[in-house]
Amino acid sequence: DLVATRDYGELRRGLRVTEDDLQAALALIRGCNPRPGALDRFWEQGIAELERAYQLNQERVRLVLTEALVNQARAAGKAGDWSMAQDLALRIAQIDPANSEAQRMLALAYYHNQDFDLARPALEQALAAAPGDVELNVAMLEVLLADRDYDRASAVANRLDTLGAADEAAFGKARIHLAEGQRDSAIVLLDGLVAGAEPPLAMRAADLLIE
Repeated sequence: DLVATRDYGELRRGLRVTEDDLQAALALIRGCNPRPGALDRFWEQGIAELERAYQLNQERVRLVLTEALVNQARAAGKAGDWSMAQDLALRIAQIDPANSEAQRMLALAYYHNQDFDLARPALEQALAAAPGDVELNVAMLEVLLADRDYDRASAVANRLDTLGAADEAAFGKARIHLAEGQRDSAIVLLDGLVAGAEPPLAMRAADLLIE
């Protein structure tokens, strides 16, 4: 009767069913002979409205689930549990392959889990969407240094400079200089970091000086 009378608001309000239940109901209605409702055109409109409501409901659930998983992945990363962050990012990617935050978290998880073979292409993809993301650039710099790709590492270090991450850029450049045998220029950069950088980076710079 609701289909026949085009009472679609009531249909939508009544759609508190599982996916399987709704699909079964749609299949049952399509299979009815004669078709339910006063006129065929009303029946067709009713089916179309049911399908639209179903798709809207499905999209709403997907968005809510994706947001919850993204928040969980961020929290896991902040807590240093990058294995969990990686698992959550992979789950998000299955639900929404184009989700940029999932791509970002997955790239960072690969990096922090030291899976550099997967981290490099994932970071490239994430940086294509967010070239100004400092955390992604720092991760890419580390991966490129590990790969001994000093030309590209230098380009990323210069980008970090332009993004206002001068200390991270200087630390990267110092390591590039050391790798290329330019010890004097590296020491100048490292001395500056020991004197003025935040403690974690200053300590890393001091360790390199000791070496």
